[in-house]
Amino acid sequence: MATLPDLRGYGFARGSVGRRISAILAADKLLRILAAGKNGASGPRAPADLAQGGRRILLIKLDHIGDTLLAFPAIRALRRAAPRACLTLLVGSACGELARRNPDVDGALVYDLRFLLPRARRGFGQRFTGLQLLRLGSRLRGAGFDVAIDLSSDTKWETLILTYLSGAPERVGDDALGCGGLLTRVVPFSRQVHVADLLVRKVQAAAPEAAVVPGPPTLALDRADRAAAGALLQRHQLGGARVVALHPGASDASKAWSVVGFASLADELVARYGVQVVFTGAAEDHELIERIRKAMQRPGVNLSGATGLLALAALYQRCRLVVAVDGGPMHLCAAVGTPLVALFKAEAELERWSPLTPACRVLRTDLTRLTTVALLEQAGAFIERALA
Repeated sequence: MATLPDLRGYGFARGSVGRRISAILAADKLLRILAAGKNGASGPRAPADLAQGGRRILLIKLDHIGDTLLAFPAIRALRRAAPRACLTLLVGSACGELARRNPDVDGALVYDLRFLLPRARRGFGQRFTGLQLLRLGSRLRGAGFDVAIDLSSDTKWETLILTYLSGAPERVGDDALGCGGLLTRVVPFSRQVHVADLLVRKVQAAAPEAAVVPGPPTLALDRADRAAAGALLQRHQLGGARVVALHPGASDASKAWSVVGFASLADELVARYGVQVVFTGAAEDHELIERIRKAMQRPGVNLSGATGLLALAALYQRCRLVVAVDGGPMHLCAAVGTPLVALFKAEAELERWSPLTPACRVLRTDLTRLTTVALLEQAGAFIERALA
């Protein structure tokens, strides 16, 4: 029977974690052998000097939409610190559009971990496997990255493994899993700081001169995105209207507000301010939005599944106000600067996940008991200014 290697030199204990690390080290050895067979044996590369041109930096961000947007300020800080470096951003397919439009990124790679796939695709044939990791690790290693930075908001085994298997001489991440031995630079993990600040700290570990860049994520919307949003509004006779967008869909039921709540809020906004209300969401939110519309006394437009992410951002940019539950579209609205009312459940970690925009009124409350009257009491002045 094969025995586990002595992992004490890596700072690991035996047990389940030790077995995982043993597998990672074995995979790394296999990839080294394969690479040597292809290219001839070669020694380790020297540490990267990011001040020099031509350095290749891998940024691993296999996360959801909101998490990915919160990494953009860190990427902006890295770009300013290393203007001649080549930055490659590895994301899930849902965030491919965002990555390709980030003006600070030179290239994007797309890969889906199992938890990022839609539930319907998480069957036997779509399960995440070690072989998939090996294949991607081999691809990353072949790209010759000088630095790999795991920009996960909450580090996952998969991203830690990919950071290590990338073969980059400089590997940066946090110590959330207690496996810093796979990294060359380790940032203390903390739930007491905003996710965007944690990710800037990771970038600063690789590039100490990287300064915090205040402000929301940067999205490079183009004429086509704005035209798509404009055409969608025109199709519903809303081209010249004062539009308010409501986003009720939540990935977690505990983050959702009630059908009655959204319906009564929509009616109140139409009655008080004479606005037109549209509902945004993914295609799977269609039924939820239809239930809200049926509970309304006034008209509302269901735009679920009608746009991609960038056209949705352009749509939010055309709106006077957005009201959204905690999730990716909330952060998308923050990125374009439209006034935002963000609804968080009472247990939410606001210090980590609040939107990066000053044009925001955050309500953290028991959403099962939140009424439209209470919402307008707390956010009424903010809404009044946005719709004046």
